[in-house]
Amino acid sequence: MWWIVFSVLAISLLVCGYFYFYLFGVVPKSENKLTEVMTFLTTDTTNYDVVFVGGSTVECNFDPQIIDSVCEVNSMNVSIKGCSIAQQLYLLKKYLENHAAPKMIVLGVDYRTLSPSILPFRYTDYYEYMNDSLWEALNVQAVPRFKFRKILSRTDLFMKYSAKSDYQKFAGLFAALHVPKHFDNLSDEPLWLSGFTRKGYFALDVKWQPSSDKMLLGEEKLPIEETGKTLLNYFIENAKLKTSKVIIVFSPGFSDIQRHFYNSPELFSTFNAACAKGNIPFWNYQNNSMCNDKKYFYDMYHMNKTGAEKFSVVFAEDLKKYMQQ
Repeated sequence: MWWIVFSVLAISLLVCGYFYFYLFGVVPKSENKLTEVMTFLTTDTTNYDVVFVGGSTVECNFDPQIIDSVCEVNSMNVSIKGCSIAQQLYLLKKYLENHAAPKMIVLGVDYRTLSPSILPFRYTDYYEYMNDSLWEALNVQAVPRFKFRKILSRTDLFMKYSAKSDYQKFAGLFAALHVPKHFDNLSDEPLWLSGFTRKGYFALDVKWQPSSDKMLLGEEKLPIEETGKTLLNYFIENAKLKTSKVIIVFSPGFSDIQRHFYNSPELFSTFNAACAKGNIPFWNYQNNSMCNDKKYFYDMYHMNKTGAEKFSVVFAEDLKKYMQQ
């Protein structure tokens, strides 16, 4: 009887393996922003006056070309969506390894910044960088799952390369069976991929999403972790060693987001305290008038192209005044 069970399992594994490996060449993968940023950090030799570091709210909300035009500087947006202060500190240190220190470093913070134990967005993209001693020092200790990467990485990578959406699985199945059927638009992230990148800025040329209205109805609390506070202070200390001007910025989010994250007051007081300790400014734009108008936002976290370009002008004018002091 055992040989029947063994045969069924063996055949099942072969069939699953066939479909799995066939998907590598069938299902299109979304662009890997981490690879793009890491390539820039290790190969670019340009000297920049202002460097922005952060997650998706930096990536989508700060347009360096507008800031350059107003402030007469050369700036660069170094950001990866869904990253916390652990990954942001890594980006800063990798930048400083291969570039001259900029005149100013701007850290863009958000509701996720001080929760480093939460896995970053598309966390499987980070596996290829885990032999980096700097990554080991900053991230493996902050993100518990990464401590077990040797055990979990294979299953994680299986999920990375497998089809994510039902549409992708359907298309992959037809292709694996060699059924002549054409499929377009297989990406499960069409809105994120509809933007364009310039100097690290990712423009979201889309309107407010109805799904965000539903999200605002609930309440959420991202943990403010002690490790996050420690890494934030470490970021400020390292940035100040390299440049005379460091700013922490909380860019606009739609107004109701403060109610959605009911620990907002504690978060903002934490940022204020860290900046006071480091003797640097904290610019909080969460109460800007733009925050009350959905026409400027893609969802409650991110500004769309219309909002980002307007905010970039507002920020650039504030930055110009600050630089002239």
